[in-house]
Amino acid sequence: MAAAGLLVLCAVFVYSVLPGVRAPGESIGWLDNGVANVVQVGSALLCLGTGWRRRQWAWSMAGIGLCLWVVGDLYWQFALADRDPIPYPSLADALYLGFYPCAYVAVVLLLRQRLVRFRASMWLDGAIGALGTAALVAALAFGSILSSTDGSPAVIATNLAYPIGDVLLLSLVVGAFGLLGLRPGLRWWLLGAGFGCFAVADTVYLWQTARDTYTLGTLVDAGWAVGLLLIALASRAPESRTLREREVRGWTVMVVPALFALTSLGILAWDSGTTVPDPAVWLGAATVAVGIARVVLTFGEVNALAESRRQARSDDLTGLMNRRGFHEHARRLIDRAPTAGDAGEHPFALVLLDLDRFKEVNDSLGHLAGDQLLVHVAERLADVLSAPQDVLARLGGDEFAVLLDGADAEAALMASRRFAGALEVPVEIDGVRLRADASIGIALYPDHGTELDVLLEHADIAMYAAKSTPTTASAAVYTWDQDLAARNRVDVLEQLRHALTVDGELVVHYQPKVDLHTDRVEGVEALVRWQHPERGLLQPDAFLPLVEESGLVQQLTVHVLGLALRQAQQWRESGLDLTVAVNLSAASVVDPGLPELVGQLLGITGLPSSSLVLEMTEEVLLSDRERTRAVLADLRDRGMRVAIDAYGTGHSSLAALQELPVDELKLDASFVHGMDDDLRAPAVVAATVALAHALGLRLVAEGVETAAAEASLRAMGCDAAQGFHFSSALPAEELTLWLDIWTAGLAGPVDAVPGLRSVGRAVAGS
Repeated sequence: MAAAGLLVLCAVFVYSVLPGVRAPGESIGWLDNGVANVVQVGSALLCLGTGWRRRQWAWSMAGIGLCLWVVGDLYWQFALADRDPIPYPSLADALYLGFYPCAYVAVVLLLRQRLVRFRASMWLDGAIGALGTAALVAALAFGSILSSTDGSPAVIATNLAYPIGDVLLLSLVVGAFGLLGLRPGLRWWLLGAGFGCFAVADTVYLWQTARDTYTLGTLVDAGWAVGLLLIALASRAPESRTLREREVRGWTVMVVPALFALTSLGILAWDSGTTVPDPAVWLGAATVAVGIARVVLTFGEVNALAESRRQARSDDLTGLMNRRGFHEHARRLIDRAPTAGDAGEHPFALVLLDLDRFKEVNDSLGHLAGDQLLVHVAERLADVLSAPQDVLARLGGDEFAVLLDGADAEAALMASRRFAGALEVPVEIDGVRLRADASIGIALYPDHGTELDVLLEHADIAMYAAKSTPTTASAAVYTWDQDLAARNRVDVLEQLRHALTVDGELVVHYQPKVDLHTDRVEGVEALVRWQHPERGLLQPDAFLPLVEESGLVQQLTVHVLGLALRQAQQWRESGLDLTVAVNLSAASVVDPGLPELVGQLLGITGLPSSSLVLEMTEEVLLSDRERTRAVLADLRDRGMRVAIDAYGTGHSSLAALQELPVDELKLDASFVHGMDDDLRAPAVVAATVALAHALGLRLVAEGVETAAAEASLRAMGCDAAQGFHFSSALPAEELTLWLDIWTAGLAGPVDAVPGLRSVGRAVAGS
């Protein structure tokens, strides 16, 4: 292919130079026919071969167009040139003109390869270019063409078709430059030059034939040969791989259609004062009509683009502004400050809200219920925005953000209280009443940062500070000392992840549960502790919130289950038959794989299923009851017992207690603590004991710290109790010692056993 291109280039050089040294009108057969044919055939085959070899339809179409032009020229040379008069138009003209639609399709296909989107308006641009060119040529050249012919419509149409086709191709290339930029690549420059050579040659030929001054063997003939070669070489030029996005707003896109539309309007205006050929008027009117259609289509494209831009900045679920739109709006607020010369003159507050325990809603009720809750939250937050310039956005998941224009710390805290108040009222979703509490962090511009990323980071730090130390409104304004706490939180999270993978850091302490009817220790509750290598023994409230936020609850539950069951196995082997109770999260309770997992752990230790009690908070009663009922029923069918922990502090209903397969209720410690000084507390406890027994459930009282409370519970018929009055949660070895002392004192009154109660208190205080 390279050799063929070099041969064609040499032939064109000879063909272009020799016409200047021979006599005008003199025909040199080997030059005018032989060399010309080599140039034409070589160029056509070069282009066609490129398209075929590379499997590119664009260059295949261009090659077909060049072949049609070459066949037409060969037909004219060998079949028509010697006839007198030469028929016109003829089959040769039909073949010549066949080049133009093929070239048009080739250019469009090349554009489609480079543009990300190719709208229908581009086809209208081509139609405007064609009609506008035809109108212009008809207006300028119609008279000369008509005077040089017999007025035959076929002759006139043929003479007009050549320059119209040339200018149309040129307009497409100019439009391509507008779309692709001024550096579209060598390929487009060669195409433009090739079509330009055709346009010049055809135009000069048209004017010369109209005046009967055309002679064979001039540079006009070389123009076609050079044009053919340039188009063929364009097929071999390196291809740019850069894709461009066609922007409707780009003025360069409208240059070609606007130019031809204005030209056609000029022709119509000119016709009002002077005589313009009718074909030019008709073509001008058609150009304007297509131009109007193009404007209508562009209007639709602009509307579609505006809608797509709106959707790109809107959250699909809630209809609020999304993260992208929020970032753009916030940066506009930041960018306006320098115009006033002082950032402090345009303060605003960034309020970040994160829903508490939202993951539990998704895990227990399903993502559809979670989505419905997010929609309710968005509506309530939008209702309490105080100013029209304030902006509410959903950043993703259960995280919302508000930009309060012109707000200081006090105004931001007031707004946060409104937001928290709006979320206090429970929402009923699928028959379950949910309350969407939120933790709120506030960062102020410019006090806490002048960059959006910094403000978001500081608001996030404040939000986690609010989570760890909740107030009534669960809101906190960023302070500089929170940075250290935030870094510490990240470190603690990484250390916690590590603790879950090694033995010895996450340990289990056990608090005994005493049967108030027999005074026997019926079992223990497993409570996790973190034996931190630097900070010592950490209680659950120091790290469990972090576990819940980071999604490590399931992993921690499995870890504690394994430790507790292995310890229960050791006690059983030593002759102590104790049940062990393990707390489960709401997410675990709705996991259909939970019964199988627990069954496998029991199988590993060889313990009977009756050795395990699974405790869960009242929140599970608000979750997906069907899934919860199925999981709990499966657990009970396998022989395990189920208990509701911290009963009385949630929002459970009697219907839920009646429907779900539960074995016991654990009355929350707050009710037991109030029995000594609140006259109503004993009545509540007694009623709860009666309710549990009426439902066929055992009642276990938590937080028993005094002998008086123990005596009252015995009198009310409470089944079991646990608390510091008996023992705090102890490591397994110390609890074993405590059990020996307790067992030794069973024959007499409990208070008569020397040092029995002091064991637990001494360990708790150490």
